[in-house]
Amino acid sequence: MATSAPQPTRLFNRQFVLLWQGQVVSRLGSQAFTIALTLWTLEVTGSATMMGVMLTASRIATVVLGPFAGAFVDSRPRLRIIVACDFGRGALTCALAASFWLLPSQPLVGALFFVALMNGVLSALFNPAVASITPDLVPERRLAAANSIQQASMQASTFIGQGLGGVLYRALGAPLLFLFDGVTFLFSGVSETLIQPRDTAVSDTRDVVSWAEFGRKTFDGLDYLVRRPGLRAVFLSGSVINLVAMPVVVLLPIYVTDYLNATLDWYGFLLASLSAGMIAGFGVTALARPTGANHARFMIGMFALLSLALGALSQVRSPWLALVVMFISGGATGIINNLEMTLLQRTTPVEFRGRVMGLLFTASEALAPIGMIAGGLAADLTGRDIPLIYAVCGAIAMTTVFGLSGRGSRQLLASV
Repeated sequence: MATSAPQPTRLFNRQFVLLWQGQVVSRLGSQAFTIALTLWTLEVTGSATMMGVMLTASRIATVVLGPFAGAFVDSRPRLRIIVACDFGRGALTCALAASFWLLPSQPLVGALFFVALMNGVLSALFNPAVASITPDLVPERRLAAANSIQQASMQASTFIGQGLGGVLYRALGAPLLFLFDGVTFLFSGVSETLIQPRDTAVSDTRDVVSWAEFGRKTFDGLDYLVRRPGLRAVFLSGSVINLVAMPVVVLLPIYVTDYLNATLDWYGFLLASLSAGMIAGFGVTALARPTGANHARFMIGMFALLSLALGALSQVRSPWLALVVMFISGGATGIINNLEMTLLQRTTPVEFRGRVMGLLFTASEALAPIGMIAGGLAADLTGRDIPLIYAVCGAIAMTTVFGLSGRGSRQLLASV
């Protein structure tokens, strides 16, 4: 058995900082990888379809493997999974960069697809492992703040990576960006090896299970979620919000030009406002610590605020007012996502935490493309009546308020 570190008393303790800094650096590299993958594929193949296939490769793994990944996380020491995933992603991406230099005349589309797919597989394991181990690395009362710091930092890293990615691609080329991504993963892995975890879920002894036992563990996690009405309502409410938010984002370009009568520059401004609002929302949850009935009212209020904001967007015709509404929507979304994850972490027994987190990431990844496709179809079927679609999205989102107002849900929300 490994020696476990005592429960931390400070938020910014050595263990959490080591995990956090590795995530921030590797997220910068991941954004560089995504941009290099996108631009290189389009440049070499000239196919938008192939570009879409490349971008989908990493998401497929999370959708397909998410619940099983959660069971695996609950069956092994979580820190070992985190370290192995980062070293694995680093080695794969560095090898891809090397192949560009060693085989300059070879078509490497297949190799790039393989690396993107394997990165998705490793991410499917990495994400629930990080979400499961975080409660062991920070004081219990500061868990919401820890999640806020992680998510805000990830969002900021995404901003920076997306902003610099195109410039760096033109200046350095795809191989150097792939190498940069690989090095950031290796840095993250080294940082994580220095963590001394309080991993109370499993021992360091290898947990050998049969395929039948592994399948049982996977469905035990789903059964645990389904049989708890309050927990199920929170999970489904968050999923509905993620679903209806996708058509709003996908149809923004049409909304900007046809209804705001603005230039497409405002499309970027609105997306930036949404992201800025999310960062602000993470900040609110880091500072505000509602408990008991106040926590229940606060979370239900954020679902209502987001629903009203989506509905209000259907009536807005001023770009500046739309900017404000998008900021409010982002703030409410950031608060909801953070509180939902914190609630699931706090109320789920440690032995089920990986499976529940795996289901959470699976739902998020699976619903995103469904919402995007539904938004496009709705626009075509309604003759691009974007205000109507936004109003319907707001109305659907409002049903989550009624779902969370049930007795079981309110009791669960008030228990933290």
